[in-house]
Amino acid sequence: MNAKLLGLLLWVTASVLTACSASRPHGDPDMALIKAAERGQTDQIYRLLQDGADVNAKDKDGWTPYLAASTMGQLEAMRVLRAFGARTEAVVEVENAAHQYLSN
Repeated sequence: MNAKLLGLLLWVTASVLTACSASRPHGDPDMALIKAAERGQTDQIYRLLQDGADVNAKDKDGWTPYLAASTMGQLEAMRVLRAFGARTEAVVEVENAAHQYLSN
């Protein structure tokens, strides 16, 4: 993937994450995990996962903790999530969609 495409992909997904953040309920541990992943808060991620949050939870827009972390460049959060069994397919799907959009 070239740098221009990756930059556009990151900008678009970061914009979507920011817009969707306000709609996430704060009392839900799965949604708190997505927010912690987005912010790279690894201590919070560990705590939430140990307390039973779903590492592959999706918010109403289909965002997972791993997708949120990868979109924001939170590499350590990505490592933690993968260690707990996070699926990474959503990142590839977003990259493919961005590539297809830019090809048209």
